[in-house]
Amino acid sequence: FLDCIKISNMTSNLWQNVKHFISIARPESRENEASNVKQHKEEKVSFSGSQDDRFKGIISRLGNGNAKSAYENKIIDITAASCHNDSFHPSKALEDGNNDYYHSLNTGHYRNEGHTEWLCVDFKERRVKPSHYSIQSFPWGSGNLQNWVLEGSNDGESWKDLDTQNGNKSLAGSNISNTFEVPNGQNNQFYRYLRIRQTGVNTKNDYRLIIASLEYFGLIKEAC
Repeated sequence: FLDCIKISNMTSNLWQNVKHFISIARPESRENEASNVKQHKEEKVSFSGSQDDRFKGIISRLGNGNAKSAYENKIIDITAASCHNDSFHPSKALEDGNNDYYHSLNTGHYRNEGHTEWLCVDFKERRVKPSHYSIQSFPWGSGNLQNWVLEGSNDGESWKDLDTQNGNKSLAGSNISNTFEVPNGQNNQFYRYLRIRQTGVNTKNDYRLIIASLEYFGLIKEAC
């Protein structure tokens, strides 16, 4: 290309274009450009520490301020091991600020196997590296989480434990919310699926999983 250029035909505008071409052709320029693209695709949604912001995280951001909209517009999906009936669909856990809630069957009582209930968010075309997550308790009193594990997966089959809570009484009461931090050593990977799995009895000593609101914080990016 350079051998074909005649100095007599060189103009100021052409010279500027040549310089630009040479600069973007450099390997380090391409690396920087790729790095900028990667950084642009990752977004950090942090928990402010305020109780008012417990449910203004990643799901809410994907729904333009309304977590339920992220589900309704098929940006995410939310499923569960079981559902008491359609009035307590898993998506009810995305309706912050009212008395709706997700409610599972009491499988441990009826089938004598226990510890089987879970609530899972599928981020579909995105991946999340969680730093915190928030849960709001049953609006009408007892039957709240106290034994659970937060798990992450990219195939829906193999799961990694990200946070474990045993005998945690912080949600024992009506409409109580709390935000839990994911230990630093566990949150070093992005996941498509994040789920809360109950691992023991609730505060009513049965196996119903009841969650009024659920939200996640951390880094989010487009899937490769």
